[in-house]
Amino acid sequence: MSTVEVPVVRLGSGAERAAAGWRALLAPLAIGVATVGMVVAAGDGVVPADWVRLVLVAAWAVAGAAALRVPAAHRVAGLALTGALMGAIAFAAARYASAHTGTGADAASVVAPVFCLGLVAVTVHVLLAIPDGLLRTRGRRALAVAAYLAAIAGGLLVWAGPGEVTVGLGSLAWTLAVLVSLPATHARYLLSTGADRHRLQWLGCGAMAAGEVAISMGALHFFVGWPSHTGALAAAGTGLVPAALLASITPRLRGRVDRALVHTVETFGLTLVVISVYILVVFGLGRAPNEQERQVLGLSMVAAAVAALAFLPARARLADAANRLVYGQRSAPDEALRTFGDRLTRAVPMEELLLQLAETLRSTMVLTSAEVWAGSEDVLERAASVPDRGTGTLAVGPQERSVIA
Repeated sequence: MSTVEVPVVRLGSGAERAAAGWRALLAPLAIGVATVGMVVAAGDGVVPADWVRLVLVAAWAVAGAAALRVPAAHRVAGLALTGALMGAIAFAAARYASAHTGTGADAASVVAPVFCLGLVAVTVHVLLAIPDGLLRTRGRRALAVAAYLAAIAGGLLVWAGPGEVTVGLGSLAWTLAVLVSLPATHARYLLSTGADRHRLQWLGCGAMAAGEVAISMGALHFFVGWPSHTGALAAAGTGLVPAALLASITPRLRGRVDRALVHTVETFGLTLVVISVYILVVFGLGRAPNEQERQVLGLSMVAAAVAALAFLPARARLADAANRLVYGQRSAPDEALRTFGDRLTRAVPMEELLLQLAETLRSTMVLTSAEVWAGSEDVLERAASVPDRGTGTLAVGPQERSVIA
């Protein structure tokens, strides 16, 4: 029986470097298009949102170009650079359409919303493909294609209707994109290890911090009418995501994401709790504040947020102070017993653990001596003692057993 060999084509390091070189060209191209948008905006009046768009395009372009240095992140970097270029095109087209008339302006008015919502589709693509940039299943590929088709259809509907993507519509589109893609992203995170997991953690940390900025700005504007440029500030907060991408490829920062992610999630959760409580109490059980009451309400919100953030570290310090006041040291007497199980999981000999337990009990309870006995129901042996009293046995009868129990 004869066999047929099937040739396998693999991309060598040269092909990969060439692809990275082509992707790197997207960075200056995106910055150049965004700069053109600023030049066009200068003739029509530059607004704060224009500066935010320019900075965001530059941030994503720089982060994507830097990520090209990591071979495992080439495809993700290419998606980031593609998103930067799409954002620059949407910005330049929108400003050109608002400042000019004619056929070119009409075409730009179509391009702007399509490419703006295309950014949302790129977000879906990235969330489905991270950490290596590959859409590994048919379902992920289908969802990515559906996102791009929905972006095109939505952009045409916006062009035919309001004419531009408003802050509310953009926020809704981003929220839906994250909700749709998050289960698949979490599934990939659970299977990832090493540097891939660290990259995912950093990106999650940046996205969570950006959401924290957007929610905080929206809540302050809703309650107290400040700040005035809420949409621009919320958009500026998304610059934390490319900053997180840069951190994820920096060797010194890559492995330090665990604590940062935990604190970011805690802060995000506390912010949601504070805002939800204020909405329930102020608007659900009371009434909408007038202009004179808004300043007091804003200060009380800030005070509540600071108190919530300071609660855990303050509680730990107060507990230490109370223990020192009552017991003369930092931990309560039962702390040694409650943490004994955790210390069993470490590679420490049992004799050493029992001796540590005896020493801790003696110091915390201010005893002249402490002993640890272990054994069966009939005979106990002295396993550790402070001061050292050597070995010893104790016969356990019915009367002693009831006392020990």
